[in-house]
Amino acid sequence: DIITKHKVIVFPREHTLWHIEERVKEGFGLKTIPENIIVFNSRDLLLTNISSSAIRDRVKKRQSIRYLVLPEVEEYIKEHGLYQ
Repeated sequence: DIITKHKVIVFPREHTLWHIEERVKEGFGLKTIPENIIVFNSRDLLLTNISSSAIRDRVKKRQSIRYLVLPEVEEYIKEHGLYQ
């Protein structure tokens, strides 16, 4: 189970910043947010609508993800053959 075995970082998109903690609890079926789940909820965040699904889809289609992820992330994805 991802929630119990790993740290989870939740970074909201533009339309989900408000009440993000409630959405996280609802999405994972939780009553409280455990320490291993980090929720970014500052109103000072620069928000985008880049989704992980879009990144995975672009990699699968062999399209560039440059400028969508850090260069280190792009390299990790390539080295490990993720989302092929």
